[in-house]
Formats: sequence, C-alpha cells, structure tokens
Amino acid sequence: ADGKFVRKLDLSSKHSWLYGNTDSPEGLTNTPGGDARRLFDESHALLTETYPAGTKFRLQRDASDNAAFYIIDLI
Repeated sequence: ADGKFVRKLDLSSKHSWLYGNTDSPEGLTNTPGGDARRLFDESHALLTETYPAGTKFRLQRDASDNAAFYIIDLI
C-alpha cells in the first residue's frame, strides 16, 4: 500500500482447469475427461487496517514465487 509491504497472498491453481459436463463446481473433477472448463478460485486477503481513498496497491511477483505464470483478474 503506497509502496509498503502489507501481506503475502497465497494463490493456487487447484480450480483453474476442471472437467465435466456442467458449470456447477459439485459436478466437476480434476481428473481429465469430459469437457474441459476453465474456472477460477478466489483468493481473499483481510487487511489489518483501513486505507483512505486514493491509496495505491500493487501486486508483485517475488523471486520466491516460482510458478511458471500467474493470471490475476481483479473486479
């Protein structure tokens, strides 16, 4: 926040590719077969303080973050 480290965010690819014939998470599996569906899991971060309007936040990949790639979708 405004150039200062706030917290690390844990990300997972557990739900990035699932298989099945429905968009309902209960009907999908990680086992290849059926129709491939690309879904995303959500990551949440509870911040320990509030920040005023106009605060700038940055997501950063550090040297210890070793996935081949990351897809971040902010809404």
